[in-house]
Amino acid sequence: MRRRTSGVGLDIGSYSIKLVQLEPVGKSYRLGSYGEVATPSGAIESGLIQDREAVAHAIDQLFQDMGIRNRRLVTSISGQQVYIKTLSLPWMRKRELKPAVYYQVATWSSLPVEEMVIDFAVYHENRTAREIKVLVVAVHQSVIENLLVVLELAELVAEVIDIEPLALYRVLRSQDEGRGLLVIDIGAASTQFSLFQGQRLSFVRSVGRGGNPGNMVSDSDLTLVGQEMAAEVFRTLEYYEVQYSEAIVDKVVLTGGGAASEQLRESMQAHLPYTVEEGDVVVGLNGLDEEEKEELRYRYGLALGLAAREVIL
Repeated sequence: MRRRTSGVGLDIGSYSIKLVQLEPVGKSYRLGSYGEVATPSGAIESGLIQDREAVAHAIDQLFQDMGIRNRRLVTSISGQQVYIKTLSLPWMRKRELKPAVYYQVATWSSLPVEEMVIDFAVYHENRTAREIKVLVVAVHQSVIENLLVVLELAELVAEVIDIEPLALYRVLRSQDEGRGLLVIDIGAASTQFSLFQGQRLSFVRSVGRGGNPGNMVSDSDLTLVGQEMAAEVFRTLEYYEVQYSEAIVDKVVLTGGGAASEQLRESMQAHLPYTVEEGDVVVGLNGLDEEEKEELRYRYGLALGLAAREVIL
C-alpha cells in the first residue's frame, strides 16, 4: 500500500473545526500537530453547510496557523447527513450488483436515487449459501457538492471522503475483542451509535441528543443522561435485531466530549449488561503528555481516525 509522508484529517463540525496531522514512523505513526477553530456562527446547521465561504476561510486560516503545507486530506460526512445500511443480497456477479444496490436504496430512501451519491462495498461473500453482504453509503448530491466547493475555496483536495463510524473505529480497533463492539460517539448536539459485528460495521443509528458534561452541573444530571443513553443502547440493538439478526455485543465504548464524564460512564454501566469503557483513540501515539492525551482523547477522535487512514499500513 502506498504511504504518504503524512496524513491530514479534517473534522468539520457544527461548533468547531478540528485538524490533525500524523506522520508515519515504521509500522506506526506519531502526532505531527493538531488544532481547532470555532465554526463561524450559523455557517453549519444540523450538520449542513450553510455558508461555504465562511467555512472555507476558517479552514484555510487553521491550516495557516498550524503551518501545515500538505493540502491533501481526508474528511468525512456526518451521520446526520448520510444513510448507512448493510444489505443481505442473493449472490450475484459484480456487474449485477450496482443495479441491485440502487434498487434497494430506492426502497428505503425518501430521496430519488438520481439525486444521491451512492457507494458500496462487499463485506462478505458466501457462494455456498448463495449470499453476499454489502455495506451501502448514500448521501444527497448537494452535501458532497457543498463539501467539495468548501475545500476548493480553501485550496484543498480530499483524498477520501470517509464516514464517521469507520474513521472512529480505525483508532478504536484495539478495544474490539472480535465479536461485537458498540461505539457511542457522544457529541455536543447529537449521539451516534455504531455497531460492529465481527470487526465489520453492521448498523448505524443517530439520535438528536448530545451529552456535553460541561452543561451538566450535578451528578444527578449526569446520572440521568447515563440512564437515557443506556435506554438508547437497548433501542439501537432492538432496531438492529428487527432488521437483521441477533446482536452480539461484548463491549460498549464511549468517545466524543460526553465520554469525559466518569459519572456518565458509571451510570450507563449500572444499567447495561455489557462492559462500558472509555474509548482510547490515542493508544497508538507515543510521546504525549497527559494534558495532550486528555484533549485528543475527548475532542479529536474523529480527526485522528481520518488522518490515520493515510498512515496506517
